[in-house]
Amino acid sequence: EEEGQLLGLIIGTRFRSGIEDSDLDKLFFGRLKKFICCLGLSLTPTLEASPYKSYGQHFLIRKDLDPEKKQEVMIQLLDAFEKNAKKNKESVSFSKVMSFEKDLIKLLESRSYLKAVSSPVTYLDIEWKTFEDYREDHKYSQA
Repeated sequence: EEEGQLLGLIIGTRFRSGIEDSDLDKLFFGRLKKFICCLGLSLTPTLEASPYKSYGQHFLIRKDLDPEKKQEVMIQLLDAFEKNAKKNKESVSFSKVMSFEKDLIKLLESRSYLKAVSSPVTYLDIEWKTFEDYREDHKYSQA
């Protein structure tokens, strides 16, 4: 804040050991996550920053600030976020960082944050060869 005006904010979620579902545990342990967590191993507790509604930017900063002031606000937000996590003996992670968040990426790299790519894998089994096949099949699923 500055002169009673909000300049920016960051949204964080706390994950406690073995209670909530952590993206970090999924990312690092993959399919073994459930087994490993049953053994009492976890990367939690962690304070995770993620974009509002799971897509977008991690830092919500007033648009009318000049680039230098925006960078200053980002640094202050990250400092406060890390301080809060340290106070609660939590690790810090940033999930779903998008390539367009270049300033955030540079800031995290300057602080030696590790990078990991998390790509969901899905299998889509479509049996229809034409749109008419789809419509025909859809008729039966609606019955």
